[in-house]
Amino acid sequence: MHHIGTLSPAAAPRDYSKVVIRAEVRHPVVTLALVIVNIAIWAIMSGPSEQDARALVNDYAFFPERMWQSIANQDYSAITAEALRSVSSLFVHERDYLYVAPNMLLLFLFGRSVERRLGRLRFGILYLLSGALSCAAYGAIVHDGGASFGASSAVCGVLGAFVVLFIRRRPFVSMLPLAVLGLNMYCAVNITAAGFTFFAHLIGSTIGFLCACCMIVQLTPQATTVRAGARG
Repeated sequence: MHHIGTLSPAAAPRDYSKVVIRAEVRHPVVTLALVIVNIAIWAIMSGPSEQDARALVNDYAFFPERMWQSIANQDYSAITAEALRSVSSLFVHERDYLYVAPNMLLLFLFGRSVERRLGRLRFGILYLLSGALSCAAYGAIVHDGGASFGASSAVCGVLGAFVVLFIRRRPFVSMLPLAVLGLNMYCAVNITAAGFTFFAHLIGSTIGFLCACCMIVQLTPQATTVRAGARG
C-alpha cells in the first residue's frame, strides 16, 4: 500500500519581479522648462545696463507698496496688474549669478523627482502657489516692501515637497533640502541680519510642504509589478 501524504497546493512559480510605486511621469518636462526659462530671462536681464535691468525689475517684480497704493486708490486695473506681477516675479532674479545659480541647481536636482511623483500639472501648480502665495504673504506683512523675487520661494516650495514625498524612501538625500530649509529658518529668526527674505523662503517651503501633503492624498499608491531593475 502506497503512503498517502497530506495534500498541499502546488508551489507558486518563482517571481523575480518587485513591486514599486508607479511614477506619474517619466520625463520631468516642466522642471527642465522652468530652469531654461529662468536662465534665459536672467541672461536677458543681466545683459542690458544697470539702469535697463532695474527698469525690467520695476516692470515684472512684485512691489507690496504699489499693491497697497492701488488698493487705497481703488484702482482695480492696477490691482490686477500687481497680482499678475506676483507670478511674473517667479522668473525675475538679481543680475548677480550667485542668486540664480543656486536656485536653478536645486530646482534641477530635486524638482525632477517631485515632478515625476506628482505629475506635471500638480508640480506646476505647486511651484506657482509656493511663489505667488509667498509674495502675497510678503505684501500682507510688509506693506511698504520693495521688489520681491518669488523664484527662491518657489524653489523652497519644491524642497519642502521633496521632503514630504521622499523622506522615508531617500532619507540621506533628503538631508540637503532639510539643511537648506533649516538654514532659512535660522536666518529668518535672525531678522536683523536677513530682513524678510528668509521669512519668504520659509513661507514658500511651508506652502510646498502643505501642497504636497494635499496632493499625495490624491495619489493613492497603486502598486504595480514590473520587471526587476525597472524604474517607476
